Amino acid sequence: MPETFTKEQRSQIMQQVKSSRNKSTELKLIQFFKANKINGWRRNYKLFGKPDFVFTKSKTAIFVDGCFWHGHDCRNTTPVR
Repeated sequence: MPETFTKEQRSQIMQQVKSSRNKSTELKLIQFFKANKINGWRRNYKLFGKPDFVFTKSKTAIFVDGCFWHGHDCRNTTPVR
């Protein structure tokens, strides 16, 4: 896919993107953790990169990213220009 914006334009656009914190996806993951008795996780743990879940004992970080960020086209999540 050819780039349609300059590096400066792309940077400005991306600075305006605000995360909704993938709330519904994170809540489903919390339900999964609880249903499978997976414990020891923390949210909003202050680490570089701002992971969504952190397991401190195993030193594991989980990032929950939605389809838009991974380029999936499964739910028509492409923003309109």
